[in-house]
Amino acid sequence: MIVLSFYYKQGIAFNEDYYYKHHIPLVKSEVFKMGVCKYEVKKFVTSADGSVPPYQFSFSLHFHSQKQLDEFFSNPKLKDLQNDVANYYDGNPDVFVEEVTIQEDKPV
Repeated sequence: MIVLSFYYKQGIAFNEDYYYKHHIPLVKSEVFKMGVCKYEVKKFVTSADGSVPPYQFSFSLHFHSQKQLDEFFSNPKLKDLQNDVANYYDGNPDVFVEEVTIQEDKPV
């Protein structure tokens, strides 16, 4: 599994209301058609030592293969998603491509 993750830094204006009410519905309406198999949003609460974490939110898109990620990057709809970031975040998120090497869920 390949994961494209966006990390939004602390101390930079982030409009949470716009993000949840407008950006996420926009993302949801497009990304599954663009090869994404799962997405997730995480809000950072605290660092393990109780200090303020370096990020306030993360957003991850999951792909079954590198090929699907490559196709995502070449999709013309991506520009619309990128252009909307300025409506809720005053900076540029840190972006990483990750590979899941081990994943296990607890048996039910």
